[in-house]
Formats: sequence, structure tokens, C-alpha cells
Amino acid sequence: RFALRNEAFDLGLLVAALRVIDPMELEVWVKNQPTDEYARRAWYLYETFTHKTLDLEDVHTGNYIPLLDPQKHLVSQSQRSRRHRVQDNLMGTAGLCPTVRRTRRLEDRVEGSFDQEAKNLVENVDSTTLTRAVNNLYSKEARSTFEIEGETASCPPSALQLTSTRQARRPWLAYSRLLWSRAMRRKVGERDSFL
Repeated sequence: RFALRNEAFDLGLLVAALRVIDPMELEVWVKNQPTDEYARRAWYLYETFTHKTLDLEDVHTGNYIPLLDPQKHLVSQSQRSRRHRVQDNLMGTAGLCPTVRRTRRLEDRVEGSFDQEAKNLVENVDSTTLTRAVNNLYSKEARSTFEIEGETASCPPSALQLTSTRQARRPWLAYSRLLWSRAMRRKVGERDSFL
């Protein structure tokens, strides 16, 4: 409870702790305080990341609480867990779930409206040139991702990215996402807190 209430949210550390905690301790905590927001968060995280269900009744009273504080983290659109009365606003699943702490520098970049910047950049570029540029950037991203993971692609990265680009209805949006991706990679390189 102390870590959930007072410490910076470190999903990797919390999940590691929940995997070794005695499930009975967590059950007792939730049974004694079924509407406590920290107990419900811990319970939700436990069941989500260990894929084990605790011997607890669903919560039927109390407000839904966000899993992450949107004032402190970048979050996704919430999905409600009726069992825990928790709004899951994590940016991923149990298999891959990054958490991004809000910082002043990140806020400045988010407020910088990447989509408008991308629209302005591509406004006077013909669609063939833009498609080639986006394909090239996607190919580079795909190659670097495979290199980081130490894997080889099942098909050439250009084929993977061509499919993505053809499916994109708005090339400026694809370019905007690439700008965001690169900004986030630079941020990670600066050792900010990401999982």
C-alpha cells in the first residue's frame, strides 16, 4: 500500500512484487478494505499480470478509480473492470505495457501538436514523394526494432511498411506518429522513466 500511495508508479517493480507476494495477504487486504482504491489497484494489477484469479467477490460499491493518475502519467482511453471497479488506463496489455511519467519537457512536446507540424511539412509535397519518404522511414524503424530485439524479419521491412502505409488514410498522420515515435526514443535515450 505504501508504494502505491507514496512512490512513483513503477509498473515493473509492482508487478515483480505482486508475482512473489502471498496471494492470501492480498485477499485479506481487499476483504478488509473492499472500497480502498490502493487495495483495488493492487488486486487488479495482480490478476492482470499474474493471470491468476484471487478468491474474492466482485466489488459492487464505490466509484470507479483510474489505475494511473492522468495528472502524473500519459494514459490511454479507460476500460472499466467491473470486478475491481477500476478504470484500466494503461497503454498496453499484460504482455507489453509501457508507462510514461509526465514531465515538463514531455508536456512541452505533447503540446507542440505533432499533427499540425506534420501537416505543414507535407502540405506542398506530392503524394508519390510523401509515400516514398514514409515507406523509407517505416523501413528504418522496422529494421532498428528487429535489431534491438535481435530478430530477423519474416519478410522485408519494406513490404511490412508498404502495407501499413497503403492502409493509412492520412499520410500526414503516419508521419506524425513517426515524429512522436522518434521523440519518445530520444526521451528514452535520456534515461527518463519508461518501462
